[in-house]
Amino acid sequence: MVRITKRDIAVRDFMTRPPNEITTPIIEAVSEVLETPVETVPPLSDAINIDGLEELITDDPAHDVTVTFAYAGLRVLVHSDRTIFVCPLQNARIARGTNDDTR
Repeated sequence: MVRITKRDIAVRDFMTRPPNEITTPIIEAVSEVLETPVETVPPLSDAINIDGLEELITDDPAHDVTVTFAYAGLRVLVHSDRTIFVCPLQNARIARGTNDDTR
């Protein structure tokens, strides 16, 4: 059984930031889970098209979207309600009810 601790998960909201400033809260949340300085986190653009992400996550409440991607060994979920959830990939698999490394 995998034990999930508070440090294994980070949740952020970026409601006070403009929609096009989504990268900083993602990097901060990843940095927190990895327990490493923000400066050492790999470029977000290595994991996802940032312009595309910013186009999907809008201020329109009718636009209900969640974008999920792997980044720096973590699972990142960005929801259009302006919430970011970060957890280790292994915990994400367990949460889905599988421990299959191919997913």
